[in-house]
Amino acid sequence: RRIARDVRERDRTEESVRAQHAATVRPMYEQYCEPTARFADISVSGEEPVDRLAETVLQHARLAL
Repeated sequence: RRIARDVRERDRTEESVRAQHAATVRPMYEQYCEPTARFADISVSGEEPVDRLAETVLQHARLAL
């Protein structure tokens, strides 16, 4: 999804998007996000429509009250 967007909207090559991901995005995810994911009460993938994700989060929040 990110490759298609960056190629289409940011006039980048697929190779440059993959290189950036390997050099910066993935290492930051591994350093900061991955180790703390186990502490999350809920995790969403971002692959579903935003309204569905929002409803999932809201339902979880309502149950926590």
